[in-house]
Amino acid sequence: MGGGIYEDWSASAMDGAHHATQRAVKDGRLPRSGVCEACGKPCDMTRAGGSMKLHHWSHAREHWLDVLILDASCHRKIHNGSLREPRTGRVYPTVAERRAPRRPTPTDATREAV
Repeated sequence: MGGGIYEDWSASAMDGAHHATQRAVKDGRLPRSGVCEACGKPCDMTRAGGSMKLHHWSHAREHWLDVLILDASCHRKIHNGSLREPRTGRVYPTVAERRAPRRPTPTDATREAV
């Protein structure tokens, strides 16, 4: 991955984003129901097992409350890499890709030779 807002997958950044979102839903700053930005289906989190998920496209502090409203199915598809994020068009890296060691590129080999 090339850097920028997608790089911070640390537990502290992710926890901060999730806690900020939970507080914002509780305070009414983020909705408890809406329409999935990927498929257009209505979704909610007003009942146990509700279908609405708030997806963080970035864990950078300045983007903690800038979330996508998704139903559970579309959220799962984004996280497994089979659906592009509706706002950014980006294919989300899978958990395996984020945890996998980065393979050296030809550019890396050139840098080491210098």
